[in-house]
Amino acid sequence: MRSAPFGLVPPWVWPLEWQFGAAAEAAGYTHGHPTGQLASGALAVLIGSLMRGSDLDRAIDEAMTQLRARHGHAEVYQAITQAIETARRGPSPEHIESLGGGWVAEEALAMAIYASLVYPEPSQVVDALALSVTHSGDSDSTGAICGNILGALHGETALPPQLAFEVEGRDTILTLADDFVFEFTSGDRLHGDYGPFTRWTDRYPGW
Repeated sequence: MRSAPFGLVPPWVWPLEWQFGAAAEAAGYTHGHPTGQLASGALAVLIGSLMRGSDLDRAIDEAMTQLRARHGHAEVYQAITQAIETARRGPSPEHIESLGGGWVAEEALAMAIYASLVYPEPSQVVDALALSVTHSGDSDSTGAICGNILGALHGETALPPQLAFEVEGRDTILTLADDFVFEFTSGDRLHGDYGPFTRWTDRYPGW
């Protein structure tokens, strides 16, 4: 879940490869198994691709391309492939249960991708979120990841008001989001030539 913000950084600062690696490294601080790290990297790339304007299918393809380039990717790759195949059978609690319980990273990612694929439209956000948590496993994780994906795909305006208005700390979250965007679009005016999001290679050419 915490890997999604790595996908929000703009491509002119950090490319998809960096997003994958940084998210995987961050996951490694608490999750020692490589599969958990690779699933985190794949989610960051998926989010990053959506933020670049890709549709959901293209974003999933880009995440899988990044996965294939890394050693030990088979478990995550297989889980995503199974999610895509299961989505072709339509929405069903039994179908999402068949992908696992969401207790491990690759299952949680696959279940969230499945729910997003079967309900991909902005008007279907509630349906997708409901399906993503309709199972007997780690539903808060699968629901959060599904929300990450749909939020990047559709934006804030697709969020149903009956859910958005109930979010605790909503004003603070919106302020942080606005500040995040402003840093990336007008950071030079805030911080000068060496703002916090300048490429490290620009700051230190020898690195």
